[in-house]
Amino acid sequence: MGVISINYNKLNVNKTGNTNQKLAINTVPKIEDVKEGKINAFGAKSDIVKIKFSFTSAFDPEVAKLEIEGTIIYTGEDNKKIMDEWTKNKKLPENEHIEIINYLFKTAGLKALMLSEMAGIPPVIALPKVTKAVKK
Repeated sequence: MGVISINYNKLNVNKTGNTNQKLAINTVPKIEDVKEGKINAFGAKSDIVKIKFSFTSAFDPEVAKLEIEGTIIYTGEDNKKIMDEWTKNKKLPENEHIEIINYLFKTAGLKALMLSEMAGIPPVIALPKVTKAVKK
């Protein structure tokens, strides 16, 4: 059980200024809404949870902004518990929250890296960097 699929409905990057300067980049994945649903899978209806998300990278100074939005189709061990927690507190149970946020960093994060490269802005997620060894 877990993530069944991810659907994107917004992939947007807007470069408004010079990015060749020292920048602070704040990337935030966020759960926007959670709803119950059903899907037809292998001839049977299955209960699912539709998790609407946003994945935004803001730059300081404001020279660019990257926005990704979509829906994750998810099924957990206890969809009722997920819906109860969302209805009551507007958050997911801890285990599901961790799973979804990590999934967003893995999937939407890759899309964000691709969009940032296409727009000529710095990567929104830190990448490993090889440097020359210092001789002692």
